[in-house]
Amino acid sequence: MSRDFQYREDTARLHSADGDWLSELPLSDMIRFGWLIPVPRPSEEMQACLRFFGVPNVSTWRQVYAELQETVAFRKSPSLDSRPGSVAAWLREGEIESESVKCSPWHPRHFEDALSRIRSLTRQKDPKLFIPEMREICAHCGVVVAVIRAPAGCRASGATRFVSESKALLMFSFRYLSDDQFWFTFFHEAGHLLLHGKTRFFLEGLAAC
Repeated sequence: MSRDFQYREDTARLHSADGDWLSELPLSDMIRFGWLIPVPRPSEEMQACLRFFGVPNVSTWRQVYAELQETVAFRKSPSLDSRPGSVAAWLREGEIESESVKCSPWHPRHFEDALSRIRSLTRQKDPKLFIPEMREICAHCGVVVAVIRAPAGCRASGATRFVSESKALLMFSFRYLSDDQFWFTFFHEAGHLLLHGKTRFFLEGLAAC
C-alpha cells in the first residue's frame, strides 16, 4: 500500500509538472501557424508538443533549452518581456524549416564576399523580391535564411546558430515589419556568423546579458 501510494503521488506530481510545461508554450499560435496539428483530446497535446521539439520528455526539453539559454547573447528591449517557452518554439520551428533546405557547406569567406551582393538588395522595397534572392545567395555559402512569424510571448527579432557542422541558420521574426529593422538584424546576425563561428548561439531583441 505504501508503494502504491508513493507511485500515485509521483504520477500526480509528474502530470502537474507536464501541465505546467504546456502552459509555458504558445499552443494557440503553434496550431494557428501550422506548427502543430490539432489533436482530438487534450491528453494528446503533451505527445504532440514533445514530437514537435524532438524530445522524449519534459525533463529532456528543459535540459536542451537550458543549455541554449546559457549561451545566449542579445540586444536589450527593456519594455518587452519574452516567455522562454515561446522563444523555444520559435527557434524550433526555424530548425525544422532549415532541415528541408539544401545548401552548400558553410564557407565563411564566400559568405563575407556575398555580403556586398546582398547589400545591393537593400534598395529593393518588396520583400517578395529581395528575400528569395537573399536566401539563394546565402544558401550557396552554407547559410539558411528563415523568416518565421513569432508567436505570442516571443519578442525576438533574429537569431543565429549552427544546426550542423556545415549549415548555419539565420532567423528573422520580421517583428517590426520595417525594412531598416530587417536589414539591421540581417547584417548584425551575419557579423555573429563571421566573428564567432560555430561556438555560440545568438538571440536578438530580448534583454542584454
